[in-house]
Amino acid sequence: METSWSRVDGSSMTTMNYGSVSTTGFRARDTVCLYNSADSCTENFDIFMVEWQTGFPNYTGGIAGLATDSAAPAGPNLIKAFRNEGVIDAATFSFYLVDTDNASYIDIGYVRDDAMKDPTNLIMIDILTDNYWWAQSVTAIRFGEDDANMFELHGEEGFTDSGTSCLIVPSRYYEWFYDRMRYDYNMSYTSNNMSSVYLDVCDDETIAALPTLWILFGGHWF
Repeated sequence: METSWSRVDGSSMTTMNYGSVSTTGFRARDTVCLYNSADSCTENFDIFMVEWQTGFPNYTGGIAGLATDSAAPAGPNLIKAFRNEGVIDAATFSFYLVDTDNASYIDIGYVRDDAMKDPTNLIMIDILTDNYWWAQSVTAIRFGEDDANMFELHGEEGFTDSGTSCLIVPSRYYEWFYDRMRYDYNMSYTSNNMSSVYLDVCDDETIAALPTLWILFGGHWF
């Protein structure tokens, strides 16, 4: 269905970056619909209108994100807006992401469990308030199964999202973490100004010798 949008008064051109995506645009308000029907919409919703972008498909016209309520410049939360309008019953969503040869999807308003390895093992973790990300505390890491190789962390936060394909180590632990992997587990790596790390040897034998890295996130080991 066609809608008309309006630019937010005083909204200037700005750049928003997220991972490999870079956009330039401005804040606007529009009617955003879940389906192509008038009874599935939330009106006058704050979005980011894209004028230029890289990393997105060329047909991308605007961004309505899933940031937490604390992120006022990037909000409001679209899922909660749909719930408040009665479009969905629950303010929840789930997504299933695979490679480009298969179908990925997002479900809004409910959680589909047919893609889960074990639906009975679903863990619910509250996110921290006043935080831009879907974040919780990271209180320890462990190399392998032995608690003797567990190390407590203090005041660290971790977050999950749908677009980060790597583990990002806090800068204060960076050198310690990779030195431990090198000296204790013979991991050979190349460092790019200590900001990115690449394994020099990726054969099956080398990978099999590395320990499983466990992270205590939100009170649960992953």
